[in-house]
Amino acid sequence: MPDHYTVDTTDHTLAVAATDNQVLLAWTDSTNGSLQVSRSDDGVHFTPPEPLGDEFASDLEPALATDGSRFFLAWRDWTGQLAVASSPDGRDFGEPERLQETTQTAPALAYGNGTLLLAWAGDRKQLHLWPAEDADPLQFLPEQLSSLDETSPAAPNLQYADGTWYLTWAGTEPLVNIQTYDNDLRPLRKNTLRHTGAPTIRSRPAVAVLDVWLLAWTRDEDDRIGLFVSRSRQPGYANQLALEVRSGSGVNMTTFQGQALLTWAGDEQQPGGHILRLP
Repeated sequence: MPDHYTVDTTDHTLAVAATDNQVLLAWTDSTNGSLQVSRSDDGVHFTPPEPLGDEFASDLEPALATDGSRFFLAWRDWTGQLAVASSPDGRDFGEPERLQETTQTAPALAYGNGTLLLAWAGDRKQLHLWPAEDADPLQFLPEQLSSLDETSPAAPNLQYADGTWYLTWAGTEPLVNIQTYDNDLRPLRKNTLRHTGAPTIRSRPAVAVLDVWLLAWTRDEDDRIGLFVSRSRQPGYANQLALEVRSGSGVNMTTFQGQALLTWAGDEQQPGGHILRLP
């Protein structure tokens, strides 16, 4: 198994976000549901876990995003409602904002072009997108909530890169779906991976954009994490490989100092929440 960092107290995928000089992890403690965080300046060595407080608790993994300095956190509380909070430094998160929307899955969160974007699968597995009118303070206006004509049995994922939003999810077929949006969240293209060798998935996939385009997912056939690597900064399928790690759920990715950070939750053979800095 590649050298990586493990959080032993969670059975959920770690949330991850990175600025130019800091990586922040957030996760749900499996013993009591408390949300906890840890920081790193290299993506490899992390500070001891820090609980966020009594108002920060969930039964699913949280989501993280950053605008380059502030960090934003989203999660599903014990009642199924969405909640969000922000921090100026990844250490002290302010009072949670409880949103009047419920979710059946863990949320997804991303920041780009001055917008904080939230995604989740609600009733009847329907996907929803909700941009914040103002990320400071956190203001999600009901009239800006969008319900998509798409469904997923698992949590979706979000990424923003090069002026493009990427919404990824496991379809009900089940195949990888990637919907792109422009800077202003106007739909561009939906791509459902149906090519020869395309993965079948039942949990959250993730994308990252560097000099190449990366897609990661948990393989149905053996629970190993698969990775597509393209030849450019656009979706493509030049190389496919399986990592020597196993996951019991979905994955997350972000970029940090020119490399991709991959997080996942292990299975019975490799328990805990893990983060790996991909070469």
